[in-house]
Order: sequence, then C-alpha cells, then structure tokens
Amino acid sequence: MLEGISLLFLLFLSILTVVFNYNTRTVKLIIIMIAMALPIYLFSNLRTQEIFLFTYFAVLHRELIIAFNKLASFLPSRLKKQETSLNSKTEILRAVESLSKKTWGSLILVERSQSPIPFTTSHKDLTSDISNEILLSIFSSDSPIHDGAVLISGDKISSVSLVLPLSQKYLGNLGTRHRAGLGISEQCDCLVIITSERTGRISICQNGNLLEDITLNDLSNIL
Repeated sequence: MLEGISLLFLLFLSILTVVFNYNTRTVKLIIIMIAMALPIYLFSNLRTQEIFLFTYFAVLHRELIIAFNKLASFLPSRLKKQETSLNSKTEILRAVESLSKKTWGSLILVERSQSPIPFTTSHKDLTSDISNEILLSIFSSDSPIHDGAVLISGDKISSVSLVLPLSQKYLGNLGTRHRAGLGISEQCDCLVIITSERTGRISICQNGNLLEDITLNDLSNIL
C-alpha cells in the first residue's frame, strides 16, 4: 500500500515537472528515473526506496523548483506583490529607450510575485524609487555594478549587481546577459528586460521564453 502511494506521488511529480518545464533534457531524465523506479518500488525494501527518493530529488531538484514556481504563478495568492505603477513603468520605458540608443548593456528584472529569486549572495540590497536617471547610472560603463542585473519589486529598485543562473538552452550568438535573463525566467515569476551592448536591441524573457528585438511599444504593452 505504502509503496503504491509513494510510486503514485513520484509519477505525479514527474508529470508536473514535464508539464511546467518541458524540454528534452527534462523528459530524458524523467524517463530514466521512472524506468529505475518501477523495479525498485516493486521488488526492493523500504531502505532502498528511501535512497532512490533521495537520488530522485537530488537529480531533479532544479526542474522541480521550476515546475512548482510556475504552478504557483497560476494560483491566487495573498503574497502577490503590488503591481508596478504607471509612473514607474514610464520611468522603466524611458531608461530602456536611452539604454538602447546608447547601446549600453542592461538586465532588468521586474518581479511579478514573491516566488524566490535564485541569485548569488554577491548582490547589493537597495531601496530606491524607480527613475530613468538611477537606472542609467547603474548601467553606465563607468559604474562598478553595470554588469549585474537590477531587481524591481513593486515601485522600488530592491537589489543591484545580481548574478543570475544561466539557461542551458542554445541561444546562437547571444551573450551571457540573454542566457542569464532566460535562465532566471525559467525559474521564477518575473519579466526580464535586456538591452544588447552590441546592437542596442531590446529583448524580453518571461516563463522560459525569449522574445528578441521588440519595440518600446511592445514593451509598454507587456509591462
């Protein structure tokens, strides 16, 4: 009985992970783990099953986190952040327009909910109103923190100099900023705005998808 319930739970987690984090690597891992699970759960003792469960979570922990964060984004929650105000959105658009024209590289995260943002401890906490001038000063080539990402929560710039996880997807000739933007969008509920330091083009990442070379009008509608 216990073995059956555990196996059903394992299958549920596998289906959840595939549905909310569909990519070839994940599917291959799921198939391998299920193929290993069937004989172990049918013919082994409880200790072996516990070891397998630990291995399962160790191998697929990243995919499971992504899946649960994406599932949580569909559920109503009191933990939702206050939406960014019209004035703050205008300041973001002004900054992105200037960054694009100057061909300054930038990476801006607009937080959608309170799902954890997985970045390294090297970031710097900040509580500042959102303004075109502040964002330009952060991403200026003279700034010591211009290579990191900026996190916007509600109507505040809450962190700067963030180092983000990189996506494992193939992005052609796109650089680290685009891989980082896509990587963070795969793992949490946020809108990522990127300007290229080579072309000045504006791109966005959301829900593990990358949209390149968009216009300011497109960005305004998405914000």
